[in-house]
Amino acid sequence: MYKYSDRSKKNLESCDKRIQLICFELIKRFDCSVIDGYRDEIKQTEYYNAIPKKSKLQYPNSKHNTQIFFPHLGYSIPQSQAFDIIPYPTGFKKLLPFYYMAGEIDAIAYSLKIKIRWGGDFNKDLNFYNDKWLDLAHFEIIEGEHKYEKKGGYHEKSSQLFKKHFGCKNSRDNLAEIYYC
Repeated sequence: MYKYSDRSKKNLESCDKRIQLICFELIKRFDCSVIDGYRDEIKQTEYYNAIPKKSKLQYPNSKHNTQIFFPHLGYSIPQSQAFDIIPYPTGFKKLLPFYYMAGEIDAIAYSLKIKIRWGGDFNKDLNFYNDKWLDLAHFEIIEGEHKYEKKGGYHEKSSQLFKKHFGCKNSRDNLAEIYYC
């Protein structure tokens, strides 16, 4: 079984409990690193001003910037509604592991009834080629239902697209080939 590094655990601690739940289920079946959780104003501004941009949103408009305020205590704690995660050990060197990981995360979130959006398909139409901003490491909590939840099932549609794009008989047939391409 895989396990998170201390850095990944620290990043997860700054995230919403639903994100932590998804990630601790994911690590049981897929090796990965959580590279970002909560971002303070300095880090968010740095990402926004970076060339090329690492974020489209200024502080405090990103889901990485959310906090929970405790009025009776008079302070806030970080509670990011977004996280960035990369496959291990390939990281950003190979793209296909991101697509596999996104499917795993989506399946876990769906089974836990947690609504999420992936940065590889921000508009959630399962067309990976029509988004203007591509952020394969990014996931965020959303409200509302999955776009395909009422039309034959979201995972049925995901599975069909996976088979079409990668030519597999089913999504796990060529896992080693896909992961190491």
